[in-house]
Amino acid sequence: APISTGVVSAAAECFVPDMPEIGGRGADKVRVDPHTERLADLPTVQARLAAGSVSIPTYVNVITAKALTADQQTAREQQVVRQVRVLNRAYSGRSAGDATNTPFRFSLERTRFVVDAEWATMGYGTAAEREAKAALRVGGPDTLNIYAADIGDDLLGWATFPQSYEA
Repeated sequence: APISTGVVSAAAECFVPDMPEIGGRGADKVRVDPHTERLADLPTVQARLAAGSVSIPTYVNVITAKALTADQQTAREQQVVRQVRVLNRAYSGRSAGDATNTPFRFSLERTRFVVDAEWATMGYGTAAEREAKAALRVGGPDTLNIYAADIGDDLLGWATFPQSYEA
């Protein structure tokens, strides 16, 4: 099978072909067989990016329609901390017997609480989503921004991949 060149992005076990290099933090050029199911199984990747060697700065934006009480805010902050622990457990290979210890770890830099009734119910691809992300986003394509809101439609959320990042 032919070997193609691409970039390992801030998402573990993800190969993004033809993505421009986004810097030394969270990305590294590697040669990847596109027919391989798991990127972490490739010796070239393991040799280039050691387990736990890529720290991804993570910013969480909790968006609500009304201001939270001090107790509600404390509870949400604790939920965010626990969720980042879950991410790190999963990406360090401790979430299941056959899980892979990846290079990626998430560093919670800040949790911000934002009150905005329109943003609190943003939907995928809406003006509210674009406005909220434009106003709240921190960092570049090597930074994870999470937006917690009441998005409705029985959705838990959606993701934007690094190759879709626009400065």
